[in-house]
Amino acid sequence: EHVPAVTQVDITIPDSIGIRLPASGIKRDHVDFTIATDSVEGVVLPIAIHRVDPVGSFGRSTQISFSPPKAGAVSEITLRFVADMDLNVTASVTVHLGGFTAPAGNAENIGLVEVRSEEGGLKLTPLAFIPAGEEVQVTVGTSFEIKIPQSGAGHSKCCMPGGGCCIRIEADAAAGSIFAE
Repeated sequence: EHVPAVTQVDITIPDSIGIRLPASGIKRDHVDFTIATDSVEGVVLPIAIHRVDPVGSFGRSTQISFSPPKAGAVSEITLRFVADMDLNVTASVTVHLGGFTAPAGNAENIGLVEVRSEEGGLKLTPLAFIPAGEEVQVTVGTSFEIKIPQSGAGHSKCCMPGGGCCIRIEADAAAGSIFAE
């Protein structure tokens, strides 16, 4: 079909084609999405699509800090993130704390979320709707008895052979899930 020059074209790819979103989500304005044409008027080489809506991503917003930041110590943990998707009361955010120790079963409402300690980490469940783009900050007190590994924690300690990643975050949300960033 002929499409005149300078004509806006909207393309919808049905899910029946079998294209699936990546499990890690799509970050805002991701530059790997490109478009190209092979037209009789001339070839247009791949160029980045200027606006890409995020799907299930924390972008680069995740932050975690410890007080005291001491290996082997029970520590208060502060987590900050901004989800690029809505989080409703059926969503959950899981923080995997590989190598950390803590008793499972502690629970407390902290700010916008219920925080529950589980084996290997924390599960956060929104108490009310949290719109995309809203910062969430949660400080889990020492009453949760979370102990930093004797080997420490941080970028240089993550993804050690045999130890898995020390700290990872993932979300299960109707508006876009994120798996282990």
